[in-house]
Amino acid sequence: MVRGMLERTSELASQPALVQGWLQIAAKLGRGIVLFFVPLLTVLALRIRLPEVGFSVGRWKNWLRDIGILYLIMLPLLYWAAERPSFRQVYPYFLLARQGLGYFVIGLVVRLAYMFCWEFFFRGFLLLGFERRVGPAAAIAVSTIPFVLMHFGKPEAEVYGALPAGLILCAIALRARSVWPGVLLHWLVASSMDFFAAF
Repeated sequence: MVRGMLERTSELASQPALVQGWLQIAAKLGRGIVLFFVPLLTVLALRIRLPEVGFSVGRWKNWLRDIGILYLIMLPLLYWAAERPSFRQVYPYFLLARQGLGYFVIGLVVRLAYMFCWEFFFRGFLLLGFERRVGPAAAIAVSTIPFVLMHFGKPEAEVYGALPAGLILCAIALRARSVWPGVLLHWLVASSMDFFAAF
């Protein structure tokens, strides 16, 4: 048994792209855990009800239509961006996704889990959590400024696009009273970018 494990480890180590890809996924999941659990523990310690920070489907009939329209508007932009060398160097995001369809699907699943953590932090904790204390305008700023900063290091067009994207995601979350529209829209956009860049 140990010999078999050593052989598999040796085989994996001989494929640096796979090793690097799995390490990248582990790092992303680690960041997601921090983005999720630190605010969640804060919310629970302050005895804030989870629906108040977006843990509900909210007004799903409204937000489902909204994100459907926004996603259709984004598709041609994503296709255009995926053809640019600056985006092709970054996407598909997970190196592992470049190793074949099965790995690509693993990347999509990991991305969905991460997007939930990400949207809970930015739209749930920072936006909806602060909104009732400081008002919507200040809560949007509290949520959007770090959201934009987290995009630094990505292609220039994506960094510039993070500001309107952050504002739109905030507007949707405020209207829906939920993080789920942001999770779904952000995941669809990111997954489409990965798909267009990979195939």
